[in-house]
Amino acid sequence: MSCSLGDSRPWQSLENVKVVVIPSGSWEQHGPSLPLYTDTLIACRVAEELARKLDAVLLPPLAYGVSHEHMDFPLTVTLSPETYCRVITEVLESLEKHGVKLAVIVNGHGGNRAALEACVARWNYTRRLKALALWPWRAVEELLEDEVHAGRGEASLVAYLQGGEYKGEGRLCHPLYPLRRTSECSETGSIYPGLWESDRELGERLFKAMVEAVLEETLRAGRALGVLD
Repeated sequence: MSCSLGDSRPWQSLENVKVVVIPSGSWEQHGPSLPLYTDTLIACRVAEELARKLDAVLLPPLAYGVSHEHMDFPLTVTLSPETYCRVITEVLESLEKHGVKLAVIVNGHGGNRAALEACVARWNYTRRLKALALWPWRAVEELLEDEVHAGRGEASLVAYLQGGEYKGEGRLCHPLYPLRRTSECSETGSIYPGLWESDRELGERLFKAMVEAVLEETLRAGRALGVLD
């Protein structure tokens, strides 16, 4: 996986940092051909590009997430929502002590959204450091038809970001998904209406749209806080 471990500078070069970017993903099944680190890879690469454009500090990825619905598939790892929120909170506490003003969390995994957004909202009520939880997929939903998990969109992004060709077949789930287990509706783990294969050109369009969207949201928040021009 091509994913940064974070800013490579020594601590002497990281004093008085005001804005940091944190990728958050998962380690879970992604259908018949995609790697388990798919969400983390996408979050990392979007976060890297965002940090570069902002001249902000990139932190290492949080590579585990809330993935209960995928636990029937080998080697998927899940955190409880409470544990995930606690990790986020303690990272933010550390950053606040160092004087950081804005922490931008780029979330690549849908299963994290409820826990992350609730956690960040609770944090922001009372703390000096403000946290921004971003969901890059919101910017590209219209391009992805009925894809829910491990289909053409994710495959195309992985192909664009790390190379390779990916294909598979999925099945759409019961309307209550993800409250039910993925294995109950899709033997392959792909939640997508039928056959799919990766398309690097689509992946490039998706990636650029994601970066543009998270940059716009971050600039809006950063300007309101007075930490970004």
